[in-house]
Amino acid sequence: MIDSILQTTSGLNRKSPSDIYLTSIDTEGTLGSLNKLVLNSLDYEISDLPTKSELNKGWSYIQSSGKKSILFIVTLSEEKTSDNLRINLFNALSAIQRQISSKILWVPLLGTGAGSLNYSESLRIILDVLNSLNLSLFKPRKIYISFPSSLKENNKQILENKIQTWIRHESEKSGNRNYKTIPTDLKTESVKGKPENELKSRAYFVGGHHWNKTENQFDRFIRDGIWENGHENKFHSGVKSVQPKDIIFLKSTWSSAGKGILSLNGVGVVIKNHNDGFRLDVNWHPFTERIDLSTGSQYRGAFHRIKDKYLSGIIEGIKLKIPDIDAIINDLSTLDFKEQIHSENSIDNIPFHLDQIEIDDRLNREAIAKSLSRLLNKNIFNQNNKVDKSFMVHLQGSWGEGKSTFLNLLTKNLDQEGNQWVVVEFNAWQNQHISPPWWIFLDSMYRQVFPKMFDKYKERFRIREWFRRFFWYKSTARATSIILVTISTILLLYLLPSLLGLFDDQKSLLNNSNDIKTITETIISIGSVIGLIYGLWKFISSPFMLSNSHSAKAFLEHAIDPMKKVKKHFEALVTNVNNSGKMMAIYIDDLDRCSSGFTVELLEGIQTLFSEKKVLYVVAGDRKWISTCFENHYKDYSDIVKEPGQKLGYLFIEKAFQLSIRLPKLSGQVKKSYWDFIINIQKSENLGLVTNQDFKISQSQRSEVKAKIKEETAKRNYNNLSHLDRIQKDFKLSETEFNDIALEAYDEDSEEIKHILQDHYELIDANPRGIKRLANQYNMYRNILIAEGKRSFDINKLFRWLMIQNKYPLFADWIERNIDLLDEDFLMRDDNPEFRIYLKRDTFLDNLLFDNENKYEGKLGIEDVRQFIGY
Repeated sequence: MIDSILQTTSGLNRKSPSDIYLTSIDTEGTLGSLNKLVLNSLDYEISDLPTKSELNKGWSYIQSSGKKSILFIVTLSEEKTSDNLRINLFNALSAIQRQISSKILWVPLLGTGAGSLNYSESLRIILDVLNSLNLSLFKPRKIYISFPSSLKENNKQILENKIQTWIRHESEKSGNRNYKTIPTDLKTESVKGKPENELKSRAYFVGGHHWNKTENQFDRFIRDGIWENGHENKFHSGVKSVQPKDIIFLKSTWSSAGKGILSLNGVGVVIKNHNDGFRLDVNWHPFTERIDLSTGSQYRGAFHRIKDKYLSGIIEGIKLKIPDIDAIINDLSTLDFKEQIHSENSIDNIPFHLDQIEIDDRLNREAIAKSLSRLLNKNIFNQNNKVDKSFMVHLQGSWGEGKSTFLNLLTKNLDQEGNQWVVVEFNAWQNQHISPPWWIFLDSMYRQVFPKMFDKYKERFRIREWFRRFFWYKSTARATSIILVTISTILLLYLLPSLLGLFDDQKSLLNNSNDIKTITETIISIGSVIGLIYGLWKFISSPFMLSNSHSAKAFLEHAIDPMKKVKKHFEALVTNVNNSGKMMAIYIDDLDRCSSGFTVELLEGIQTLFSEKKVLYVVAGDRKWISTCFENHYKDYSDIVKEPGQKLGYLFIEKAFQLSIRLPKLSGQVKKSYWDFIINIQKSENLGLVTNQDFKISQSQRSEVKAKIKEETAKRNYNNLSHLDRIQKDFKLSETEFNDIALEAYDEDSEEIKHILQDHYELIDANPRGIKRLANQYNMYRNILIAEGKRSFDINKLFRWLMIQNKYPLFADWIERNIDLLDEDFLMRDDNPEFRIYLKRDTFLDNLLFDNENKYEGKLGIEDVRQFIGY
């Protein structure tokens, strides 16, 4: 069981029973404080450190007779520490699964020294890797997650809460229900220990976190700071009655030995009620151990207010496990919604920040979200575009880089150009274990769309969905049952006299054995009775409608061409939304945490089943992860792709997505402001960033700035954007203000992209789809560079680099990985064999890089590339 495998410890004990010790290291094999401690404790010498060549693969495993083993994980290199830890830890543990089987592992919080990860981030990555590996296949005997000995108790408790939440999630996935029940039967107010006086005036509620009994929303509620009603037309009045500062417990109910149990998994204080009967914003505190009570087991529905006569018993039962529950509730009450929880760090007093999705644009990315919204509404989803096809955007970024926050900013700015949008958020990682995937995908669409529909369309939408689930998926089986029952009933009524006559004169059948009519009627009558009973049983026993993953599986097993109906269902949902006057957008987040099979099945399902309607898909995930998933899934066909600089996984990505963009990097000013916020030098409202508000200049001034930008850009024949700095200075605008206006100006002017395409027609493939993709990609990358404060780049070279990225992604990846090791002359030298491989017999790539005829502003240099990739 998972909770017996994963345990915590403090520091490194020489007498520890562990068999294998993990430690951080850099690419050079440098001696650091952590690996020095491990080496000394296990009686190794400094000379036993792995060499640079041994660490090329990102890890090294050393064994010595009579000594414990050490697994070195490269966390410090030119790549981000978080990426190094995630990729190298996963690869290392995957590679040595046999050595790890039935062994005890000691795993410290890696990458927290020179790698600069905070403890929370390191722990999250380690748990994510363990989740990806699947402990049931990984099969260690025990894993000790080790916290620094100097870590203060309150910080340690926060980290342990994270581990317990993860254990609970993994246990529920594997069906582990081995929990002990608190033997309480406290049902009256006569029990001692009522809630504290300051909490008495508040209302207390219990809210469920299971939808359709199988879909556990616990992690999503905790992560997003929300509670949502999963029912379309139930519990609305109760949810609307909740007031800020009221208290809610996350619960589920079940029975044991005929006795009802109320299980509590967390407590929260309500910060905001959206008054729609569906959503509450909540500051949550998850319990480290599930609390099971016999009091309150009657609260089986999704949402209930706790009656006074039961409240004291429930609180007293909680206090048996959590004596300081009142203090926890008081602490939650002092926080604003989504405010990060701080606690003192034992080393440098830097505040401890929970890993939550930001609401405010602290990273100055809203201008890009606005720009992408303009591009989508104006060029793709405009009223004149009658093409009824989906449009897929790939948002490239590593874990923790802010993709989810960017999606929030996109949603905020999506309603433009007369379009109104309904956004569906589908977390792939949380739903990858629900099968079949199309069911949870469609069900999530319906549940999230319904509360966002205009009121006058809601009832019609609900009825149509009920009709689809009732008739489309079960129509054949149900119709067959009805026909069988009807025919059997008619025959039985017609032949009933003959059947009764048989019982009145039992000898009649024997005396008239040659009477064929009597025998036939008797057999038909008996068959009718059997048919009536069977038909009724089939009608009653089959699911009334498609309502959960189990009924979806049953449908797949018995239906003829089931995917045709699934496709029809999706298109009908989208049509209902469109007919209400809204467009549909579907965000797929955390795809780069999913298994290869699920990733491929989901993306291919969208391409084959859900692409025939005008829907916007935004898929957030690391490109390398997604590419590798396709590579692994189709490994038997990878040799077919022999193009230089290309591989099978990237071809699938190019086929799937019409637009791929990266997240903007932080400019110096924004990075400094955000770091000040992290270390609590100043409050967020004094950061100097413009967040969630309109810019302070007037509309006439805004128009004047835009006109000046367009005029100056046209004068320079669109060749560079260096004049932007002077315009910003002349109008005395902040970086945030000016970026937003500049991007709007360029998005309104189509002359630049026409100029670029005309100048580079000799380099562009004669593929209309590829040309549109390249034009959209150029627009977005140009805007990203402007937002990053890079205004002196050459637009011709940017266009050529994007062509290289699309046609030679392996080469572009190699450049990005080695960018810090390359100088301006590396292109001309012959001592780069890895690089020369890409140029061999490829005159097209050679021309993109070197501009041999000097038509496109000369050689593409390393400093140019550094700008384009975000350095």
